Amino acid sequence: SGPSHGKIDIGKGLVIELNILGITDIVTITFICIIIAITVIIAWFQVIKFKKRRQQVIEGPPADEIFNLVSKMKYPVGDPAKYGQAREIPAKSVTRETGKNGKKIDLVKNRIDITDSLKALAEKYSILEITLASDDGLVLASSAKRDVQADAARYSQIIKHQEATDEPGVILFELYHKEAHVIGIIKAEQDLPHNWRKEIREDTKGILQWWL
Repeated sequence: SGPSHGKIDIGKGLVIELNILGITDIVTITFICIIIAITVIIAWFQVIKFKKRRQQVIEGPPADEIFNLVSKMKYPVGDPAKYGQAREIPAKSVTRETGKNGKKIDLVKNRIDITDSLKALAEKYSILEITLASDDGLVLASSAKRDVQADAARYSQIIKHQEATDEPGVILFELYHKEAHVIGIIKAEQDLPHNWRKEIREDTKGILQWWL
């Protein structure tokens, strides 16, 4: 209703009785309406702003911001075990051409036989000896300067029954060559890194393909 009735309808059934407040001037009424409208607009923007902030908190910062944050963190210096970090020493990779000390070692060329190649393989990886045997325990070749028939028979049975050897410095592997099951027996002064074991196995394949 208009000012003649002394009321202002602000919507949703809300009516201000201006006569009760003693307000009858049209300018004053208009000013009050403007103030009410501004208040409603400000309140609306505050609600929208609050919703945006809440959404950002739920979604979290972008991945690149998280990466930048983590990259700037400085980890404590000292024993990694104290801070829950895994103690891991990266192993130096061994190439096909060079040995542990960087010396170039040829495994097949200029070698007189497969035994000579296995000796070169032992030198390349600084292991004590390597023996190749059949799955029934017969020695095929070895770099050792001793009788290794007993070792071949013993360790072939261990692999056949899929058992693990608990002897320190003994590493077993198996491969196939010309449809034959070949067992590799390595003896070393200390445990070998996983990538060295893989390289020895691959080099052994090359030696077998060259000589047998």
